[in-house]
Amino acid sequence: MNRNVPLKRGEARLSRTTGLKQGGELKRAKPFRSRPRQPAETPVRPRPSHPETGFLQAVKLKIRTRAGNGDIDQAACENCGRWLGRYGGEIQHRLARGSGGSRSRVVNGVSNGALLCGNRYEGCHKKAEDRDDDMRIRGWWIRSGKGPDHDPRFIPVVSRTADGDLSPRWFTADGGVTETDPRGAA
Repeated sequence: MNRNVPLKRGEARLSRTTGLKQGGELKRAKPFRSRPRQPAETPVRPRPSHPETGFLQAVKLKIRTRAGNGDIDQAACENCGRWLGRYGGEIQHRLARGSGGSRSRVVNGVSNGALLCGNRYEGCHKKAEDRDDDMRIRGWWIRSGKGPDHDPRFIPVVSRTADGDLSPRWFTADGGVTETDPRGAA
C-alpha cells in the first residue's frame, strides 16, 4: 500500500496505513497454532528444595544464632556489631560461590557464612560485595583459589569483642566460634 497517496474524504489514517476499513470485520490471515498437549502420565521433575549454590535454611539458622551469641533474636552484624534481630541483614558467602562443584559443602557451609548488616547496596554487606580491601584483610571475603589460604575454615575474621578490642576468631562447622587456630598454629 502506498503511503504517499493522499487521503480520500472520510478515510481514516488507520485504514490507509493498515488496510483495515472502519467498522469492518477483523479476520485473521493465519489460524492460531496450538502446542501439542503432554500426556498426563508424563512425570514432572520435582524442583530442588533449595538452590544448589546457596545456603540451606539450617545453615542460615546456625549462622544467625552464632551472630546472636546463641539467641537468634539478638543477632548482630558480625563485622560492626549493629543489632539486626531475627530478620535483619543478609548472610554473605565469605568465599564466593562460583560454580559449586566438589567444594560446595565448604562454600555453603557454616564457616563460610557471615551475617552482615545492610544488603549488596549498603552497609557491611556492600563493602564485602565490593571487595573492599579492609574487609578482605579482616576475613569478611576471601579470594578464590585452592589450599588452606583460601579455605574459610582456616581463615579468621577480625571483629570487635565485647570490650571493643579487635580479635581474630574462626567460625566452626557446628555454628560456633573459636579463638584458637584450627590448624594448631599460634
